[in-house]
Amino acid sequence: MKHLFAIASLSLLVACSGDETKVEQVTETPETAALNKESVAEMGVPAMADRMIADGNQLGKLLASVDSAETAEAVRPNIEAMIKDYKIMFDRFETMDQPSFSDIAALASRGSELAESQQTVMEELRRIYTNHPEATEVLREALDGFGRP
Repeated sequence: MKHLFAIASLSLLVACSGDETKVEQVTETPETAALNKESVAEMGVPAMADRMIADGNQLGKLLASVDSAETAEAVRPNIEAMIKDYKIMFDRFETMDQPSFSDIAALASRGSELAESQQTVMEELRRIYTNHPEATEVLREALDGFGRP
């Protein structure tokens, strides 16, 4: 099960190897509210997949607003909070029993949405890396350690 999660969150794993700060305001919804171990323990695979889609969409919007080190710093706390959530979900995936057919079907049914949200994230990261190297450094620092427990 943890391999399915790692694939779904691949864009974050790959991503980490002006004067006016303009950051898109992203409204927190129940789908993107901060997670804790207790709330994740109660989530099923479909809910976690939905959460990964919502987080991917939110992350894409945050990254779309990055055009300098200042805007990267402005979104950094939100990104760090999302990483914390991903780590909690990853821990849950690691401790789950063998996935059931319905769990695999739930992930598969959301595959295109997961891929689309992650593709947006990758495109935005590529844009930032190519056009705003100073912002890349800020984001690299924010994402440092994502792949480690």
